[in-house]
Amino acid sequence: MAGLPFPGGSKTEKIHAQFYDIVEECIEDNMSKDETVRHLWDKYLIPHEYTNRDDFWQRFMNTLGQIQSNTQHLDTLGHIQSNTEQVVKLLTDGHVFGPHPSAAESSKRQRAEEAEERCNSEAAAKLHENEEGDEEEPEKLHEKERPQ
Repeated sequence: MAGLPFPGGSKTEKIHAQFYDIVEECIEDNMSKDETVRHLWDKYLIPHEYTNRDDFWQRFMNTLGQIQSNTQHLDTLGHIQSNTEQVVKLLTDGHVFGPHPSAAESSKRQRAEEAEERCNSEAAAKLHENEEGDEEEPEKLHEKERPQ
């Protein structure tokens, strides 16, 4: 345990120290490599892959390759998003997708005129209804006055 930089060490360092002590006991008991591997699995459930240095480095390199690949994919996605945003900005600023500003103003004017016409026609319709209602009332009064 002389290799630990801190008095208590981290959790990983403690595990490595325990593993070192277990392997040291196996060496003191004159166990072969195969016996040590079986002992580690039987007593401590440590798989063979964790006791083989070459397997460890192979797994490490595979993981490192995956990390590098994922990093490249994320960079590419970032560039695609940036390019897409630039294209959309150019297209909308260039009025390819959106209306031309003068067209937008004229369409606003047109909508305002249509709304005004609708209001005028609605007001005219109400006025017309009121006038018809006024004409019907005298007729009803005349009917009531007539003898049957």
